[in-house]
Amino acid sequence: MGLYGKERDLSQAATEVVLAVDASAFGERHDEFEMRLDAFLAHHLSWRSRSSVQDLIRTGFVLVDASTPDKPRGTGTPVKETRPARRVRHGSTVVVVIPEPLRAQPTRADAGGVSVLHEDTAVLVVDKPPGMPVHPSGRYLSDTLIQRVHALQRSKGNKALSSALKVSYVNFHNRHTDTHRHTDTHTHTHTHTHT
Repeated sequence: MGLYGKERDLSQAATEVVLAVDASAFGERHDEFEMRLDAFLAHHLSWRSRSSVQDLIRTGFVLVDASTPDKPRGTGTPVKETRPARRVRHGSTVVVVIPEPLRAQPTRADAGGVSVLHEDTAVLVVDKPPGMPVHPSGRYLSDTLIQRVHALQRSKGNKALSSALKVSYVNFHNRHTDTHRHTDTHTHTHTHTHT
């Protein structure tokens, strides 16, 4: 499972990451599990060193909604935690606020746009430019195809991002073919390929 939910609008920069403390993810019993906050975050934010995670905590970018025996899922209100050695238990929620300079830039509808070949209430067909990544990942965190599609829908007034955008692109552009993506609201994906 990724750091972000599937319902997130990819045309907008993420401002926080919400993580649930789940003992089963570590192969532990729920009633016995506890872990240092910095170790928990280093596990989930594996691209960061433990010392950089500790700095993130000490500088106030981490909030914790701690679970207790009488409130096993926490209070619902995370509070700032600045102690890296703080123990978290199963059922707690940890929120990492992404510092402003580290946030990916949001994709604007005019950031190159998307060539729409066909659109109706069920299907959106776009022409993917060569070399453009489909999803944000690795070093490609902005200006991806899905971010442009989200930005296009937002510019059309689709603030809620309807189920039409709850899709998975399963076919990737091959540099030897010209691929058009067909995506419908019933989560089927069709591809027409011209060589």
